[in-house]
Amino acid sequence: MNRAFVVCAAFCLIATPTLAQKGPSAAPSTEPDPVLGITLDEYSETGPNTLTLGGITARIEAQANSDDTITPVYVLEDANGEVLRFEGEPSFFPFLPASMQLVNIDPSTPEPELIASSYTGGAHCCDRIQIAALSPGGVWQVHELGLFDGGYTVWDADENGFGEIEVADQSFLYTFDCYACSAPPPRFFTVRDGEPVDVSDNPDLIPTYESQLTQFDSPSAMSGEPGRLAGWAGIEARLGRGEEALATLEQINVASDVVYEVCADGGPVWECADADRREVGFVPFLRDHLVQEGYLERRGKG
Repeated sequence: MNRAFVVCAAFCLIATPTLAQKGPSAAPSTEPDPVLGITLDEYSETGPNTLTLGGITARIEAQANSDDTITPVYVLEDANGEVLRFEGEPSFFPFLPASMQLVNIDPSTPEPELIASSYTGGAHCCDRIQIAALSPGGVWQVHELGLFDGGYTVWDADENGFGEIEVADQSFLYTFDCYACSAPPPRFFTVRDGEPVDVSDNPDLIPTYESQLTQFDSPSAMSGEPGRLAGWAGIEARLGRGEEALATLEQINVASDVVYEVCADGGPVWECADADRREVGFVPFLRDHLVQEGYLERRGKG
């Protein structure tokens, strides 16, 4: 019997969530793109490490620390001078793996937003993504989007003329199978009124989700791959077919030799008393995960 002892997604995100790509996937650009804006792919010691878009200039400064780390410092300026300064993730490397992108993804303001990416290091973790945006009150603020293995991509996923930030849903990594065996569905974020917003359930993303299903084989062909089955079911749930997907998995008895350890009270299994630990099969564990992560509504609720 294969046995998967599950650690909650939050722990995986902090402790284990490939060498992530450094920042956005767009090539270095000097002219703004209507959706992608303008990009600095990676900090360079020779500089100038600056971007300008719509009257806003952003730059990265390298701050040397007493513990021999280097911290990227992101600085935003308008015509009147500096408006915001914030730190990214300290680097233990002899170089600074930091990048940034100025984009217009918030339709409430003509000012661009800054997406800052700095790398935490590690075999399977992470790009720290921060977003600096102008609030409705006219104040520049920085927001932590989170830690993401694999970085991010900006593109117009819902075809509304403004870009969305696509990341992999970190909660699927390691949860059902090994890292390399996982196929996390995407999550999409944007900025509205100066605040990052998760728009993954936007109906306008349905064509995007439909196209991503082509990356998967049929459930029966993936019967021994719980990590890929979970990703497939997540996308099916985004398309409003989550219950049907789970029923299909139950019917063909996929991953029947895999069990997961959970806590009876729903808490983290590593904090659970032995007497409260339970073993469940793949499909009920997947259902609970989809509910917890907002892909499905809990059954029995009106």
